Amino acid sequence: MPDSKPEKAGLAALPRKWATVTQLVGTFGLAVFLVLYYVIVVQPREGKRLDELTGSVKELMERTNQNQTQLTRSQVTSLTELLVRATAGDIVDRFCAASEATDLAPQIESLIVERAAAFDGVQRRDGAALNMAFPQAARNGNAPKRLESVVRRTSGKPSEMYQACVQELRALLFLHAAAK
Repeated sequence: MPDSKPEKAGLAALPRKWATVTQLVGTFGLAVFLVLYYVIVVQPREGKRLDELTGSVKELMERTNQNQTQLTRSQVTSLTELLVRATAGDIVDRFCAASEATDLAPQIESLIVERAAAFDGVQRRDGAALNMAFPQAARNGNAPKRLESVVRRTSGKPSEMYQACVQELRALLFLHAAAK
């Protein structure tokens, strides 16, 4: 009889990570595992991506302020999209951290003004200041209340709240531009 080692069976046969996942799901259930996975893996990645977007905007602002160049339409569109995404991410973060009874409208308005301040000195070729369009659109369309309402209507998933905020902010800017 050849001298062979017995093969491992069950959880011992799985790689260490898979064995841990299997034990978590078996012990606590799939829902608990998915929540832990989101909190430990997915959410930090979203935070890192948001930090990268913010860093890109700041770097572009520094370059723009140094050279005092006026932006083309495509550059304005790109910067506005970065601003919308960063603001939407911050709104969702504040909503997730707040209690149900908290009125977020004043916080949302101050957040929009704060984010737009990063665009001080940036002008479009037509001479309009880019940092003024965002707060004006927010104030004219009662945006803080609308954004709070949109976030509260979603299912509670941060990704869905984020997408809803992005869509609402884009709509506000579109309506503001069309009103001019």
